[in-house]
Amino acid sequence: MVAPRIQPRAAPFEKRCFSEVSGETACWRLQRFVPYLPMSDVVHDHKMSGEGISGGEPPVEVTAGEIAAISGGERVGVGPQTVRPAAISIIIPTYNESQNILHVIDRCRTALDGDDFEIIVVDDDSPDGTWKLVEDRYAEHPRVHVIRRIGDRGLAAAVSRGFREAACEYCAVMDADLQHPPEKLPELVEALRPGVDVVIGSRHVEGGGIEDWSVLRRLVSRGATFIARLAIPEVRSISDPMSGFFAIRRDVVTDVDLQPTGYKILLEILTKGEYGRVVEVPYVFKQRERGTSKLTAFEYVHFLEHLLRLRRHSRRPPLAPP
Repeated sequence: MVAPRIQPRAAPFEKRCFSEVSGETACWRLQRFVPYLPMSDVVHDHKMSGEGISGGEPPVEVTAGEIAAISGGERVGVGPQTVRPAAISIIIPTYNESQNILHVIDRCRTALDGDDFEIIVVDDDSPDGTWKLVEDRYAEHPRVHVIRRIGDRGLAAAVSRGFREAACEYCAVMDADLQHPPEKLPELVEALRPGVDVVIGSRHVEGGGIEDWSVLRRLVSRGATFIARLAIPEVRSISDPMSGFFAIRRDVVTDVDLQPTGYKILLEILTKGEYGRVVEVPYVFKQRERGTSKLTAFEYVHFLEHLLRLRRHSRRPPLAPP
């Protein structure tokens, strides 16, 4: 197939990341990759041979997960080919979280001391250099990885990217602003052990709560939860389907076509994922101490768009309002 002649919109696209294959770092060396080149050409000509695309620039290392990202897909099953059993990947999406990220990583490491884990920071090319802080501080720490996404943005899409790169049987997702307490991670992981597929950190079960929210914000949150439970039958029995703090078995999203919009990726997982038992674990949602919130009015618009799309994907018939 010959690539169509399309004028490039920007400089050639270059990224760097790694996946673990049979215990070793494996990659394709692509010397130059232009965004508009059809994926079929890249896969057909170079995937099996491992050859690079001639160019003259220094080589860039690209994983199988990276090639799927370039093609526009979010299918999780193209990530690492080996999965560490009973280990957990902590996925932390970031954008301008330089004031918090080192604190949250250190607290995660302390909370999971003695467990087999990795921490994957997926940064949307933060202007404040969040990714660089992580890269510099943890350059010698094999359990801490950073992915810098260039030309793409969005919390849910960043989490989806983290799933693709995760090398562990379990995946946990949390924010970088310390509103999700890292000390709760062992409890989420422990709840997965007996055969549970999804564990949700819940603000709305006994023992959970929200710290210092205004009445208006509580009403907005409850209203969004009500709408989600009304629109998507799969989440009707879940008290906090809007949570951003959760853990899953990796195979819940393996080969699932995630197309996240906005910041509520748990809704997409509960609608499309392959799972059985769901458990909710109480936690108290904390106030942000440093940095600024990324929640804007546009995110609410994205949320409604996301709900409409997920409703079409629902595998269960519509139910009466709860």
